[in-house]
Amino acid sequence: MENDFHHPLFMLQLGRFLNGMLLPEDPVHFAIMCRLVSALSGVLIVALLFFLSKEDQGEWPALIASFGLAVSPIMVVHAHYFKEDVLFTCCAMITLLALWHFLRNQKPLTALGLGFALGLALSTQYKGLLLVLLVLIAPIFTRGFQI
Repeated sequence: MENDFHHPLFMLQLGRFLNGMLLPEDPVHFAIMCRLVSALSGVLIVALLFFLSKEDQGEWPALIASFGLAVSPIMVVHAHYFKEDVLFTCCAMITLLALWHFLRNQKPLTALGLGFALGLALSTQYKGLLLVLLVLIAPIFTRGFQI
């Protein structure tokens, strides 16, 4: 239960939370819970791809893209390991979906959701800083933007 800083703290704490809720404290159970976090993140990535694609392409192309991702070897293999890449991709896609909804419906609740999603992405990997830049410049490239 010590932090070795080889993984982001959000990922470790999420695994510890699940481990504390579901299983007795044991290093083996902790490893299982951490791998479960990665696996569930991988499943959520497939669902998020469907929702992001459906907004622009329609249901059938989104379903085909999601199926292709679900059976791709890189996704299947990476979702089995406790690495921050899968969790970051999941949080980044949540951020993109929240940004899409914020740009379409600029209300305080959508802004709060975007901020929460961006915070999750930032807490999983330092590459989340690129999402901050994207969120800041996205309104410039949308219709009806007012300075």
